[in-house]
Amino acid sequence: SEAVLIQRNGGGDLPPQAEALRTRLNSVLVAQNYLMMDYNVEQSSFDATLSLAPGVEGPTVSTLAKEGWYAVRVLVPRKGAHLLMDRLYDAGARGILLTELTACRL
Repeated sequence: SEAVLIQRNGGGDLPPQAEALRTRLNSVLVAQNYLMMDYNVEQSSFDATLSLAPGVEGPTVSTLAKEGWYAVRVLVPRKGAHLLMDRLYDAGARGILLTELTACRL
């Protein structure tokens, strides 16, 4: 399928509703290039995993109930995501999850 937004030549700026639609369609297209990755990591391996997957604008990091462990969430490029999972696992990440995105605005 294909989404197409049509405008007259020389039509000027899009009306607000059409601009909102264009923004939403673009966010779906952007999301097709990324996945959300979540993983848990022990403090001793934290820096090594962040160097492999720093995220687009940085990771979201939370402490876990297990002392000395963190939960990390990063936006990663779809291309190479499974190889990145392997590298993160080797660096100490555990419980690695990849989640599809519906829309994404960067």
